Amino acid sequence: MQNLICPHCHKSIDASDFLAEQKAHFEQEVQAKRQEYKQAFKNLEEKEKTLNQQVQEGVARALEKERQELYHSIRMEVKREQEGALELLQKENTEKSNQLKKMYALETENEKLKRDKEEMRAAIEAQSAAQLSTQLQQLKERLQADYEIKLQEKEEQINQLKQSALEIQKRAESTSQQLQGEAQERVIEEYLRVHFPLDRIEEIKKGQKGADCLHKVYTRQGLFCGTICYESKNTKNFNKEWIVKLKEDMQAEGAEVGVLVSAILPKEMERMGLLEGVYVCTFEEFKGLSVLLRAMVERIALVQKSQEDKADKAHSLYHYLTSTEFNLQIQGIVENFMQMQEDLRKEKQAMQKHWAKQEKRIDQILSLISHTYGSLEGIAGLSMPALQALEFKQ
Repeated sequence: MQNLICPHCHKSIDASDFLAEQKAHFEQEVQAKRQEYKQAFKNLEEKEKTLNQQVQEGVARALEKERQELYHSIRMEVKREQEGALELLQKENTEKSNQLKKMYALETENEKLKRDKEEMRAAIEAQSAAQLSTQLQQLKERLQADYEIKLQEKEEQINQLKQSALEIQKRAESTSQQLQGEAQERVIEEYLRVHFPLDRIEEIKKGQKGADCLHKVYTRQGLFCGTICYESKNTKNFNKEWIVKLKEDMQAEGAEVGVLVSAILPKEMERMGLLEGVYVCTFEEFKGLSVLLRAMVERIALVQKSQEDKADKAHSLYHYLTSTEFNLQIQGIVENFMQMQEDLRKEKQAMQKHWAKQEKRIDQILSLISHTYGSLEGIAGLSMPALQALEFKQ
């Protein structure tokens, strides 16, 4: 390589040294680019590590295969980008080397080229920093927008569900009380038929005068013991005229006992009991009360049969059946029966609440995975493989 003479200072400049210096400088730039991609790959691995820490062990095992494929795909993509960038840098290095050869022939432009190169380097660094900041801001805004859209969708779904629930509630409340009462009547009749197969349950057809149904009690030998008259009411207010009517129906049918099953109890009653010679109870209390009353009717009939010449004793037993003492005993038995039902209901409710919590946690984990995967997909683009498991859950 020949020396160049400076036209200003008339000093000799070694062109080989100058070219070596420029070559070393570009090699430093190449090394810096390599370090930049190495750091990008390192940041990607750190993001992957953070994602793996957020996913619980049970879900991680199910997604291990997909994660490995995703990792391999990203790694190959980064590798291809690194190779492409290195090739681009090598091409740029060759082009700049050719430019330097021309620059040696144009000694007067040497200083200007140095300044241009320095300004270009500063501009590239500033542009890279600005682009990175812009990309991060765009990613943040996109994720925030996606979150707000999903949140709005959830709120709209909740509002729609609330509106549907209100409409259903209004339709339910507007349902005819007569239809509700008929449904309760059928349930009472069916319960009596199933639990007392030896007896005869007579339905009083709608429109006919009388109570809702008659429970005629029989022994295993077919001996008729007596009649229990049932009246069902499913309204929001209690009417004492029901008691008067039920007594008239009892007298007309020759029934020994009358039971009024009501959705609401009189103000003076906190629980089932005897009111003006008629038993008043809720639907829940009816089940236990029906068993006790049937047993007492059968016992009185058997006593009357075995002691027909002792009518006064049978009469006393009948009065005992409608007495306060017997009423208190029945209340105690029915209350225990109701408490057992309540304990069972609370236990079922607690288990359902526990299952609901578990299901909510699983949904939250799946939502977190889907959100994080969507962020990576926004960065990597179409090179990200689809996770069929997540698509199925969504």
